[in-house]
Amino acid sequence: MIKRLVLIFQHRKILQEMAVSEFKVKYASSVLGIFWAVINPVLLMSAITFVFVNIFKIDMKNYQLFVLSGILPWIFFSNSLSEGVGALINRQHILRQFNFPREIIPLSCVFSKFINFLIFWVLICIFSLFFNPAAGLLIPVSILGVTLELLFVSGVVLIFSVLNVLCRDFGQATDILLVFWFWVTPVFYLFSMVPKEFSWIYAMNPMMYYVVYFQSLIFKAVLPETYIIFGSFIWAIAIFWLGLFIFSKLESSILKKI
Repeated sequence: MIKRLVLIFQHRKILQEMAVSEFKVKYASSVLGIFWAVINPVLLMSAITFVFVNIFKIDMKNYQLFVLSGILPWIFFSNSLSEGVGALINRQHILRQFNFPREIIPLSCVFSKFINFLIFWVLICIFSLFFNPAAGLLIPVSILGVTLELLFVSGVVLIFSVLNVLCRDFGQATDILLVFWFWVTPVFYLFSMVPKEFSWIYAMNPMMYYVVYFQSLIFKAVLPETYIIFGSFIWAIAIFWLGLFIFSKLESSILKKI
């Protein structure tokens, strides 16, 4: 696995160029262009806020900021997975034409979405300072969270992209999985609101750790609890390592299937 990491690092320029190219293509023909990186999550936040404040009567101060801080890690994850799951199939012409680590193809999808994530992250951090200036002191810890989620998302996309080649139905099932996953992730409600009998489900949900991580830093302006930091670290390292392992073991099968 170390050799695979070294090889990917040696070809990092290709990864960077592919990610930036995908990012530019996404907004090339759009009038608003890069502003969609902010507009999409804000529109989602507005819809969620309207429903839960006006209909379900949630009474929480600065609820919009709470939802935004949860949407931040979720959108990066869901968008990366939605596009990355089909990366190897959609870019199969590249697999045989060029000599570079094939992990770069799904990883370029992740890093393309990561550019969106960074834009939104910087803006929401600035926005949060107006509500709680103390949040600025936690930016170094926030950078750690960004890095850990990047590793986790990269690992998940590596796994899903390979499985989708071996079984095309897997890509279709991913959309359904993301819908279920969204509702069992505390994006728009507090983790403390979850009944104790269901807490084990959330403990096994890796996205819970990243969402609560950012909610703690951006919304509450406090350090995440120890188990949140520890869980974020363990999931990031474990899934990224697993993703590299599965990809390397099934790489030959990928070329036969495509």
